[in-house]
Amino acid sequence: MGTTSPHFLYIRKLNTLIISINFISLKTKITGTGTTLPAMVVKNEYFLNREFYDKEGNKNERPLNEVIEKLEAITGIAERRYVPFDQDSVPLMAETALKT
Repeated sequence: MGTTSPHFLYIRKLNTLIISINFISLKTKITGTGTTLPAMVVKNEYFLNREFYDKEGNKNERPLNEVIEKLEAITGIAERRYVPFDQDSVPLMAETALKT
């Protein structure tokens, strides 16, 4: 009828929400949720040295600080957090799951 030992599947959503799901005997049970934030922080100021393009591929000529302020006003996002490219996200997710 299925295994009695727990198997865990970790799902990452938006780099902050981690859900651990325990599969036992073909039944799914959410055993806990938790959040964690990766250490790598990228603030909106990072984009001051970038170029923005419209959907047709034309370079946006507005001042970059204006573009960034508008994006923050629309989305509410002032910074982003990432798992560094040379690291794996699984240890971060597992650590968080074990805390819950």
